[in-house]
Amino acid sequence: MRELAGRGTVGEILYAGSATALVTALAPPRALGRALARFQLSTGFGLAVSPAAITALAPHGSAALWGSLAMATLLSAAAVAH
Repeated sequence: MRELAGRGTVGEILYAGSATALVTALAPPRALGRALARFQLSTGFGLAVSPAAITALAPHGSAALWGSLAMATLLSAAAVAH
């Protein structure tokens, strides 16, 4: 995706503007702080781990890289749905 002013992609900009609002809207009021903390922890963890994971997977070809990313996405979606 095309970079906007060197600051991120359009998808990142749309996500960043709406993700916290979505968590806030969906969390029950009594668990709002916990929900926001978990959301920020999971986002931060992904940002911290992804460079190392991509660097380790990239030499093994695009199937290993994209297959692993697809599997991680499916596992995360299953965990959220559960």
